[in-house]
Amino acid sequence: NCPRLRWLHNPRSAPPTGYYFQELVAHPVAVTNARGMYNDQLPVHVMTLLLTLNRHMHHYRDQQLQQIYRPLGSSVPNISLTGATVLLVGVGESGVETARLCSTALGMRVIGVDARASLPYPNTHHLCSTYWSSLRRLLCAASRPHRPVA
Repeated sequence: NCPRLRWLHNPRSAPPTGYYFQELVAHPVAVTNARGMYNDQLPVHVMTLLLTLNRHMHHYRDQQLQQIYRPLGSSVPNISLTGATVLLVGVGESGVETARLCSTALGMRVIGVDARASLPYPNTHHLCSTYWSSLRRLLCAASRPHRPVA
């Protein structure tokens, strides 16, 4: 009942279940969403967080706030990312770029999980299309470097 409605934008990259109800589908309105909008920014942000946690920058930040400047020592072990396994849940366009950065820049093994997985994804060593049935097994594989995925 909205004859003048020409455009409907959903700010989410994936509209929730039931968003496309029958009346909306039948309406001539153009429906858009934000899918792909952050493809260049999100992978860089993921890498920033990965390296921040890996290099314990949050501990150094806390020390700096207290004006303490000393190495963390063996209390916080360093983990080499080269050869480590990363699990990406959701391998859309941003996930493909994140996989590329993890694989080529850091030498990591990438496991991708995506509900729409059907084609081989570049820089992804293993791809699974079901989230919950195999997520626990994949999390266990990703938590141990060099552990093969069965």
